[in-house]
Amino acid sequence: MEILKYPDPFLRTRTKKLEQITNGVIERVREMFETMYKAHGVGLAATQIGWDARVFIKNITGKPEGEEVHINPVIVEKSGDYADEEGCLSLPSLRGKIERSEEVLLRSMGIDGEAQEVRHKNLAARAVQHEIDHLDGMLFIHRLRPADRVLMRGALRDLERKYKARPEQDSPS
Repeated sequence: MEILKYPDPFLRTRTKKLEQITNGVIERVREMFETMYKAHGVGLAATQIGWDARVFIKNITGKPEGEEVHINPVIVEKSGDYADEEGCLSLPSLRGKIERSEEVLLRSMGIDGEAQEVRHKNLAARAVQHEIDHLDGMLFIHRLRPADRVLMRGALRDLERKYKARPEQDSPS
């Protein structure tokens, strides 16, 4: 499984609700975790692997018991604000200071099909918001202050040269 890199246009896809959890979905989620760990990430959204589904995974601990799968996630409550540095597996080596909510209440479905509601704080809340942005076709660079985006322009052009957009493919289901 390959992580799509900026400027791939699929990263701007607003994903579709996942209607059912099949064995194929379970296998794809397992592969997402493997891919995320190989890339040393803490979260990965379906759009980052070219999958048009409202699914993201995260594990901020790096331990098996820290694995979370969120299907059709919705943030139902936010509180507090703080700015901190973020990076992204789809924008290798780029980092920027982004304002996010400090705490979020997330409603989603787990890989077992059960509804779940989980309160996330600090880094976990930041990861949730970052991954949901991906599911909405947004990258962290779109949340940068204009001055910071100008400063990053050269690095973005370098990524555009390094990672050409992949050829159009059918979206995996």
